[in-house]
Amino acid sequence: DIDRRVIQMAFKALTDKHKEEENTSFFIKLSGETLSDPKLPEWIGLQLQRFNLRGESVIFEIPESVAANKPHETSAFTQAMQSLNCMVAIEHFGYADKPEIIKYLSVDFLKIDGSLINNLATSHDNQEKVKSIVELARSSDILCIAEHVDDAHCLVMLWQYSIDYIQGNLVQEPGKDLTHDFEDEAALAGIIETDDN
Repeated sequence: DIDRRVIQMAFKALTDKHKEEENTSFFIKLSGETLSDPKLPEWIGLQLQRFNLRGESVIFEIPESVAANKPHETSAFTQAMQSLNCMVAIEHFGYADKPEIIKYLSVDFLKIDGSLINNLATSHDNQEKVKSIVELARSSDILCIAEHVDDAHCLVMLWQYSIDYIQGNLVQEPGKDLTHDFEDEAALAGIIETDDN
């Protein structure tokens, strides 16, 4: 019930946001219990119609531990969402160290667990793990997102690994309003160029 309420509230907020910026997308987290609900995909389809949303503006996040423990439910949900043009991400990827789940899940994003990113600049083990995750994603035609990117040194390494997206306080600290305009992207590019030389 909580997840359904969150989805409805997110869809309403996304509809309002699309009045200003049509290209906005939302990532929405789901619990393992909700994933086991066979009626959920149909309900999500009805909510997309109700709020007049395009499926491609919604990405549902499933924790790696849930995907590993509920492979059939995760696969069925992923296929159902992709039939609605929604996307699916596996979050906290690398924490449970279950890379084999990618073999049977046709997801759109891998979100690398923050514990592997936090001390990336100083941990050789984490560097090797993150590099292998990015390579795995690339070979599986999956986009890769690094969570908890909080410092420029980490960003430089991720850039060298050809990460697709970053998420963290270096870009923008969490806030209540959807007001970030991403003008600082040029500043981030300057950080990369400066530290890489």
